[in-house]
Amino acid sequence: MVKLSINNFRAVRSASIDLNGISVLTGVNASGKSTISRLLYYSLYYSQNFEDLLEPDLLYNKLEPIISLYRRLLNSLYIRNGISLEDRARIREARDLSMSNNLNIMREAHEEIIDLLIEFYEGHGLEVRQHERSAFGGYAKKRIANRYSFINALYGLKDEVNLIFDTYNKETVLRDPKYLSRKLQREFGTPELDPTLFSIQEEEESIIDLRKKSVGKVSSIDKVYYIDTPVVVNMPSGVQIFEDTPLHWAQLLELFSSTPMDYSEDYWSHRIANIVKGRAIVVKPTEGINRSVRMRFKSDKGVEFPLKEVATGIKGFAMLQLLLQKGLLDKNTLLIIDEPEAHLHPQWIVEYAKLLVELNHSLGTRFLIATHSTDMVQTLYLLQEEYNESRKETDDCSLKFYLAEQSDSATDGYVYKDCQGDIEPIFSVFNRSYDLMAKYTPTISKMNDE
Repeated sequence: MVKLSINNFRAVRSASIDLNGISVLTGVNASGKSTISRLLYYSLYYSQNFEDLLEPDLLYNKLEPIISLYRRLLNSLYIRNGISLEDRARIREARDLSMSNNLNIMREAHEEIIDLLIEFYEGHGLEVRQHERSAFGGYAKKRIANRYSFINALYGLKDEVNLIFDTYNKETVLRDPKYLSRKLQREFGTPELDPTLFSIQEEEESIIDLRKKSVGKVSSIDKVYYIDTPVVVNMPSGVQIFEDTPLHWAQLLELFSSTPMDYSEDYWSHRIANIVKGRAIVVKPTEGINRSVRMRFKSDKGVEFPLKEVATGIKGFAMLQLLLQKGLLDKNTLLIIDEPEAHLHPQWIVEYAKLLVELNHSLGTRFLIATHSTDMVQTLYLLQEEYNESRKETDDCSLKFYLAEQSDSATDGYVYKDCQGDIEPIFSVFNRSYDLMAKYTPTISKMNDE
């Protein structure tokens, strides 16, 4: 049993959301539904990928000026007279190693590069030239006066690099929540984050909590994805993903554009293809300069289009199709979707809701859905009732509805109420639009009454 608890964060005064089947968030605009979705996504994602919180500040940003120094010194060695072809090849290889972003080989690469520099300058007795001393002095922010101080600085650099990696490795083990807190502050534009504002519990034990000494991992959820708009597939993918692309978009684009799988016999691919009359596919061109993979849509008549050019409603189904074809939706997956009904015809809203219920019961995939659609709410409710009745069982935890209600406290905000299986309060909120229409069209309303 997994639960998200939030207190006094943005529009959410309090929320206690079960994440064990399909959890549905309902309420008026600006009641905090997207806040819940984003907070949950970032917390789970970074608990599973904690290294992503550390790498920029503790690793890459500190190594970048060192790598720049390597290149200057290696380039200087490479063009010197008297360097053999074999040694030039070694220098070239070391220079290429300095470009690696693979953490598993980075430390060895740095050690090899420094050892190579020490070998040439100290072991081979090469002259240390003025511009090389200046380059090192610029990095070290001190004067490197002679050959002796230059070689000593190389040994000192080796110790410095080892300390950087040791510190990084230590922090990956400690998993200090301050790194998650800082990330959430940046994502939500909040100067300070109250450590009591949220927690994620599993089996009643707090796993992700800013008050704890370490960020834990939810054992029953090892994959989390967040779809807040189907038009994310319009964006460039692969190496073209922009630096300012939101994390959840970049994650999906990288997954969608990864190596294609053989999904011709996949049941779920056929299931969705029957609804949208086609399927999303990923192809890799074999010719041309740009051979990055491309997302396309192939109709049941065999006609192909770029996926970005099909109807937005089809894109919503296509994103599920791609996740399924990659084998990414299973019992350990939480898929968060904001307003899946957007851009869908009412009939397709019903189909989408039916698909969610089927995926939950067949694959065990968990969903957090934020919706304004009465069709979505009612279809989910009726299908779950049908499922329980057909199996002569009562499943109180696989489908949960939550309604955002205005807080009674002096401060603005919303309390998320567990509807306990009663969806009538949700409809009473949604149906206020009819009261508003009557207010704005009194003549028409009067005629209808007569």
